[in-house]
Amino acid sequence: MKKINVAVAGYGMAAKIFHLPVLSCIEEFNIKKLYSPSIKNADDLYSNIEKTANINSLMTPEIDLAVIATPNHTHYELAKLFLENGKNIVVEKPFTVTSAQAQELEELAAKKHLLLSVHHNRRWDGPFLTVKKIIKDGTIGNVICFESHFDRFRPQVRERWKESSIQGAGIVYDLGPHLIDQALHLFGMPQRIYADIQMQRKDSKSPDFFEIKLFYPHMNAILKAGMLVNYPSPHFLLCAEGGTFIKYGYDTQEAFLNQGLRPCTTKNWGEDNPENYGLLRCFDGREEKIKTVAGSYVQYYKDIYMSLITGREPEVTARDGRNTVLIIEKAVISSHEQKIITL
Repeated sequence: MKKINVAVAGYGMAAKIFHLPVLSCIEEFNIKKLYSPSIKNADDLYSNIEKTANINSLMTPEIDLAVIATPNHTHYELAKLFLENGKNIVVEKPFTVTSAQAQELEELAAKKHLLLSVHHNRRWDGPFLTVKKIIKDGTIGNVICFESHFDRFRPQVRERWKESSIQGAGIVYDLGPHLIDQALHLFGMPQRIYADIQMQRKDSKSPDFFEIKLFYPHMNAILKAGMLVNYPSPHFLLCAEGGTFIKYGYDTQEAFLNQGLRPCTTKNWGEDNPENYGLLRCFDGREEKIKTVAGSYVQYYKDIYMSLITGREPEVTARDGRNTVLIIEKAVISSHEQKIITL
């Protein structure tokens, strides 16, 4: 088994909660270096990893894969730097803050024959895998309307870059990539798009609500997220020719990771609470609870490993990341001009 040596750039929430705990559970990966400008304040949880405040020290020959888990507006410059130094890379979502930046990086990676993937790990959320299975199996026929929510109740604006006025901040760039990538993965690129993007909280410096509607030839996808939702909304609502599926409750993996748990040491990882199983109601009168497929963020990095070993394209490509950013750009235009945008 070939070991892949990894360097992680960034030591914020994305690295601490999503990347490092998952990577450390996969024996095919060896986390060698960790970069952050404020690395002196890092804890000793990963005491065996070399820590550095010099980004150039991640460019050494033994590093096979670099993971970029820094603020959104830094993704482009760091990704370009790693690619120019011959490194395969995984970029935290959103890929970049403009589709032009994303396309440039995609072309550079192709030219240098390097792996470039975007960390759209929510494709391995249990609720999403359940919806994907229902659609693939044709359980309730052709989809007419797909609705996805990622709502939170955070009425107070916090002092952090995600809620600041810098480029790439705000809920559209934070939660939007999750919902958009899932929709594009299921249905492909839409023909048209309409969006309503707002700053609803009194002290907001960047958008904290969005509703994005994607128009397809025979169905629509509605994607919503807000910070002032103080009552459970459906995570997924699937309306089809033969029935309806509704699912409350989000994937359990983030909650586990926030508690300091890891997939390799936690029993029943990614499994849902039976109380939150989705309800399938068919037009012929049948009604049943559908067990949620167990989520597994490990599978994202397992796929990255196989791509590095075999040379095949990863499941989440740079093109996927670029398309997601393109939808965000069109959504911003649609909301500003209050009109439907044709792609």
